[in-house]
Amino acid sequence: MSKTSPHSVIALAEYVDSLGPDVVRAEGWRTLSLSNLRADAARKLIVLANAAALDIELEDGTQTSIDPDGTLQSELEPYRVVVQKPDAEAGLGRVISAAGFRDLLPQAQRFDRIHYARAKIALNTNLFRIAPWGDTDAPQPAERTKSPQQIVRQSAGGPPAAEDIRPWLSKELSETAFQDPAIAAWTSIAAKELLRAIAGEIEADGRLVFRGATKLVLDAPDPAARDELGLLGFNGLMAAAAWVYEVPREVEARHTLLMAELCRSPRDRADPAALMKDSISPALEGAKLAYQLSLEEISKDTLKALADIRKSLSDETAKLADISRQLSASVAGAIFLGLGLLAARSATDAPSWLLRSLAALTLVYVGAVLASGLSFTAMQRRIREEWRRRLYRFISPSDYKAMVLDRAREAERSFYITAGLGFTVAFAVLAWVFYAAGSPRPSGELNARQDVERRSGGASPVDGSAVTTAPTTPKTD
Repeated sequence: MSKTSPHSVIALAEYVDSLGPDVVRAEGWRTLSLSNLRADAARKLIVLANAAALDIELEDGTQTSIDPDGTLQSELEPYRVVVQKPDAEAGLGRVISAAGFRDLLPQAQRFDRIHYARAKIALNTNLFRIAPWGDTDAPQPAERTKSPQQIVRQSAGGPPAAEDIRPWLSKELSETAFQDPAIAAWTSIAAKELLRAIAGEIEADGRLVFRGATKLVLDAPDPAARDELGLLGFNGLMAAAAWVYEVPREVEARHTLLMAELCRSPRDRADPAALMKDSISPALEGAKLAYQLSLEEISKDTLKALADIRKSLSDETAKLADISRQLSASVAGAIFLGLGLLAARSATDAPSWLLRSLAALTLVYVGAVLASGLSFTAMQRRIREEWRRRLYRFISPSDYKAMVLDRAREAERSFYITAGLGFTVAFAVLAWVFYAAGSPRPSGELNARQDVERRSGGASPVDGSAVTTAPTTPKTD
């Protein structure tokens, strides 16, 4: 037999999947059987199998083996075609049809490579690699961990948990991979297996039970679970299961912590996929934090320290808000004072040095409030660094960033915006006062002022002093 062509196998797989529901398909690791075939469909299958260099067996409606190269008569329908797959090397399983891929995946633990004819994107799970026919890359299976069957209680007659969690875990999927038909078939099975693997108990009817502070009972997962989860929900579910089963000796503790967090989740619906879509990521973060605290033998004093973080952060935010309000008030005062000085310059003979001195003092005051806020934020940043090194090393960098650093930076960002805008406006107004104080007033304004003074009391047009005339005394002889 000549070497099998992947392109010819793809053509065969596409035709097999296009056959109607009246055709009975049965695929194993060695053969693909198609029953209840009409004569024309059987002829087409024979042609495609020959093009792919695959051996076939043919039976007519009387279950008599006949020569595939012979003439197929409609009177002998229905026909049965059995396609023989080529011999595979150790650890390699080959699949042709979509139905066979769905049926054989749960039995694929004994292989490290699965070649599926219609696969377009390769996927590396923690146990085997799913790839198109002809792929030559070798997988890197993860170390075996505890079986979900050892962790999850199972009622008699109920669907069992997976024997091995590794076939249903992989790296985070992209949107393209999630929408690929072959990987979609894998995610449909993986979603159900992962939901069962993180449950506390599987009841006889398939419902999932989670035990924590309260008891959470969810419906049995259905084939549409992956669609309800979506990409983010499925990746979150994989991350949670991977964390639980990561270290064999810690599986029980992590499993219990995750269940406890899920039991605190809102439960408007009993659909497990709908609940996990919104709750699995926050539950995983809570379980990780609780696990880290338990590793560090956290006491009541340490829990009090965590509460102190929150209080200190709240106090810091309130202090920055107060400084922002003071800065806003000083800027408003500077604006009103600047406008008042400009009015005084227009209406009176106030010396320019006095106007400039008042403007300078106001600008110094605004700058002092701004410097106080900047000094406070720098000091708090140094204090947080000391806290991190001395008191809160048990909190992971990502958790500390989410709980403390991100919140503090949001408060600082608001202060910086207020400070930048406020100081710019105050500086512009007071600079205008400096300029106006040193420039001569318009001549029309001076002439109008002098006219008013003359009418009011004979004031000198030059220095403003009154002009008086001495009385004359007649001479005497």
